[in-house]
Amino acid sequence: MSNIVNLLFNWLNHEVDDSYDKTYKKLNKLLDESTKIARVGGWEVDLMNNNQPVCSQVTREIHEVPEDYIPDLAEAINFYKEGYDCDLVQRVVSEAMQNGESWDIECRIVTYRKREVWVRSIGRVQMDNGICVRLYGVFQDIDRIKKVEDEKNAISERLKLATTNASIGIWIYLPEFWLGMLICLSFMK
Repeated sequence: MSNIVNLLFNWLNHEVDDSYDKTYKKLNKLLDESTKIARVGGWEVDLMNNNQPVCSQVTREIHEVPEDYIPDLAEAINFYKEGYDCDLVQRVVSEAMQNGESWDIECRIVTYRKREVWVRSIGRVQMDNGICVRLYGVFQDIDRIKKVEDEKNAISERLKLATTNASIGIWIYLPEFWLGMLICLSFMK
C-alpha cells in the first residue's frame, strides 16, 4: 500500500511542479514583454559588497550601452546631464541614503551614444540599522512624452502671445452643446 501512496505522491508532486514551472515561465515572459513595451528597466546597487550597479536589459537599452558594458557607481552618475539634472540626482540619492526616503524624479541623461533622453527614475533604499545597504529602483524612458509635452507648451505659449498682442479672442465650437463659445484671452483695460 505504501508503494501506491508513494507513487501517487510522486506523480502529484511532479504535476504540481510542472504546472508551477509553466506558469512561472509564462508570467516571467509576460513581465519581460511588458517592461520592453513600457520602456521600464530595473537596477540595483549593493553598497555592502561591490558597489557595482546591476541593471536590466531595458535599462541598458535606454542608456544605449554595449552588451558587455559594466559601469561602476561613479560612471553611472555621469550619464545624467551635467548641471541641474546631475545635481538633482546626486541630491536625492544622498538624501535617500541618509534618511531612507525614496525618490521619483524626471531628468535627462546623455546616453553612451551621446543622445539626450528624458527619463523617470524611481528609487528605493534598503536600510540596516540606520545604514543604507542597497539602492534599487526602476528607470523609464519618457523621452517621447516629454517632447510632446514641450511641443504642446510651445504652441500654447505662441497662441497666448498671438492672442494677447492682437487683442483678439478665440472661438471654440462645442458641437455636443450646439453652441459656440468665445474665450477672450486679452485683458480688460
